[in-house]
Amino acid sequence: MMFRINNISLRASTAATKFGAEIPLKPGLNIVSARNSAGKSTALQAIIYGLGLERSLSPSLEVPLPYALRQRLHAAPELAYQDVISSHVELELQNNSGQRVLLHRDIVGGAERKLIRATIYSGEHAEKRDFFVHDPGAAQNEDGFHKFLEKFLGWTLPSVPTFDGREVLLYVEAIFPMLFVEQKRGWSTIQGPLPTHFKIQDLNRRVMEFLLDLDVAKLRRRQSELRLQLSELTSQWHAVGTELRAAAGVGFKVSAFPPEPRGAASALSISFEAFNDDKWVPLDEHIVSLAKEAEEIEIDFSQNVEDAAPGLQLQLARSRERLEELNVRMSSIRQEWVLLHADAQSLRERIATLDVDLTRNKDAAKLKRLGSVIGSAAATHVCPTCHQELQTELLPTSSSPAMAIEENVEFIRSQLKLCNANLSSNLRSMEQVQELHAAVQQEVQSVQQRIRQIRGELTKPATSVSRASLMRSVEIASAIDNAKKLLQSLAGLRDGLVLIAERHKTLSEELKSIGKQELSPEDLEKIEYFQSNLRKRLENYSFKSFNPSEISLSDDNFRPLVVSRTDVGVLERELGFEMSASDGIRMKWAYYLSLLQCSQKFSTNHPGVAVFDEPGQQAMELDSIRSFLVDASHFSPRDSQIIVAATYENVAPLIPELSALDVNRVHFDGLLLQPL
Repeated sequence: MMFRINNISLRASTAATKFGAEIPLKPGLNIVSARNSAGKSTALQAIIYGLGLERSLSPSLEVPLPYALRQRLHAAPELAYQDVISSHVELELQNNSGQRVLLHRDIVGGAERKLIRATIYSGEHAEKRDFFVHDPGAAQNEDGFHKFLEKFLGWTLPSVPTFDGREVLLYVEAIFPMLFVEQKRGWSTIQGPLPTHFKIQDLNRRVMEFLLDLDVAKLRRRQSELRLQLSELTSQWHAVGTELRAAAGVGFKVSAFPPEPRGAASALSISFEAFNDDKWVPLDEHIVSLAKEAEEIEIDFSQNVEDAAPGLQLQLARSRERLEELNVRMSSIRQEWVLLHADAQSLRERIATLDVDLTRNKDAAKLKRLGSVIGSAAATHVCPTCHQELQTELLPTSSSPAMAIEENVEFIRSQLKLCNANLSSNLRSMEQVQELHAAVQQEVQSVQQRIRQIRGELTKPATSVSRASLMRSVEIASAIDNAKKLLQSLAGLRDGLVLIAERHKTLSEELKSIGKQELSPEDLEKIEYFQSNLRKRLENYSFKSFNPSEISLSDDNFRPLVVSRTDVGVLERELGFEMSASDGIRMKWAYYLSLLQCSQKFSTNHPGVAVFDEPGQQAMELDSIRSFLVDASHFSPRDSQIIVAATYENVAPLIPELSALDVNRVHFDGLLLQPL
């Protein structure tokens, strides 16, 4: 047993009187009894409130306590009500390490309800701490009460996926309904009811796998962790890619950068390319080409403009010729981009049309499966409105048979797949054209600047010193320096990319090795033990809606199923309206106690506590209630604590029999809250 509740203390003060109640509890079976509307459920609801578990009931965070602790109360029905000025709940808990904690939570007239005050006892030492609940961080932060409760129980709560794609903890509030059956809604379902407002996927299965500590849950958690780590590595990979592309700038591009890291080789193949002589070339080749051009430039500081004029005229003519070529190339690139953009728009429209067609055909196929004949009226030459035969002249025959609806669906899906692939390819081509356009445009600007420089040189006095070769040499030197810096930046980031790629490969192989999660032999042993005890209890509790031997547990979410053999094979169906209301109560008893019993034979995460508020629902037969309470009394006090709040009239005939058993009975003759 991971923990037990030693005492529940309730206090409420009016202007004239202090009211209170003490409910001392022990390991094993505890029965809290009182007459109807006397407050026995209040004692158990105080457990929910004291532990800050209101969200296990609803997302509204309403105080799950009656008006006697919130508004007004009286000591006896015949006495006048008094207004409540202040009230609070105190719980004393003890875990299996012997550590005790006294929890105090105000209801009205005290501190904010989100505050829980704790006195933690370790031997003779006592430490006072304050915690918060129902605010972000309550389940993760050190000052969050549910984080403290998780440690106190010795739990390690797993992360689970939500329907909106996030990962959240399997909150204590999501688990608690499998330990506490509250009076108003708790008896309506076999499991829980579990809170759906957390938006946790497969919540029933997640909770049961955690409580039973199944190996399949550990595999699923590891699989979830691996997927998360792989996603983070991919994000890091893309971030480095973005950094490289930003470093490249106009006139350069990153080549061989895969969208996903696929091992060290994928990182080592990444390189820079430069736009040179109307094509993309590796950056190191670009540097060699620039260096060769720099060597060919002869710088003569004594040469004047008159002497340099023939060479400058030749450079000017070549530059103008190059500018014309680049302008033609720019026009071609723009035309190519316009065509690609038009193709992309056409593909988007085609995809939208196919989506509509797919929806219509799927709906038609569904109607056909349901038995609709309207869709096939034209094929049978019958009017769908008046049901008269149609003349064949109105329906010209076709030389080829039309496709069936199912074939249409598959054909449209294949067309959608093809169109989406073409659109992705088209968008990649548009990106490449944009890169090329930027590179050509930059060269246009560079050539235009060179033309201006040469023309400026030619307009100088004939005796002036020519600086054209020097300026071109400086430009080339700057370009070489920039290219070398790009190579250095790639080298600096490549080691990180290799590490990311190798880590990604290792985790991907581990994820692949996990494969499909299946129940391990140890899991199957737990489930079989759970199922066997469930059947025995149903028989002992006089369950009659079905033969208990036909009851099995679902492999998916561990809900009880009816398994029957028919002429067509084995038929499984969930227990629902076919089960009587009283048998629904019996099933709830048997299910929760069988789950608790698993924790006594196997290593599980069940804390060893089960709480039942008013188990005598649906006017249960006395013999069934007797069987349930006697069964509960046989659980070992060392490993379990069962708390039952029952109407006195329902258990009064059983008091002599229960007195002979090891049962802690807490009875209230009048109202629960009495003047102190």
